[in-house]
Amino acid sequence: MTSISDRYDPSQVEARWYQEWEARGYFHAETASPKKPYAIVIPPHSFLLATTREYIRLPNDLTAFVEGRSSIGRIGLFIQNAGWVDPGFEGTITLELYNANRLPIRLQEGRRICQLVFARMDQVAHRPYQGKYQFQQRATGSRIAQEQDR
Repeated sequence: MTSISDRYDPSQVEARWYQEWEARGYFHAETASPKKPYAIVIPPHSFLLATTREYIRLPNDLTAFVEGRSSIGRIGLFIQNAGWVDPGFEGTITLELYNANRLPIRLQEGRRICQLVFARMDQVAHRPYQGKYQFQQRATGSRIAQEQDR
């Protein structure tokens, strides 16, 4: 089965989308076992890498965009990841977090800070993603040194 996410919290997904994904065979998930939540404080004007809880597998005709939630942006937390998830990508998504506020921001594990917007392509990707971040399972630092200038 092609899977968009193997770890997900059903309360975080609109029911109509989950039902559509499941009916099309794009979604399979197992909920994580409960544990004590972890929290982190992001100092003012600081940058850090984080990762999504969800591990995704995009089919070769589906792409996604990562967008920060408005409520999170309004407290000064900017969420980036270059914005684009290529067709064929598999792994967790590394997020670049920046606290633009003059006060620290405390984030509790499991807090919804971003969202994925999926888009079906009009054809299958000729070259699905097989890049240097394929299969990542944690926040992954830059691998720019592996690139050759083209």
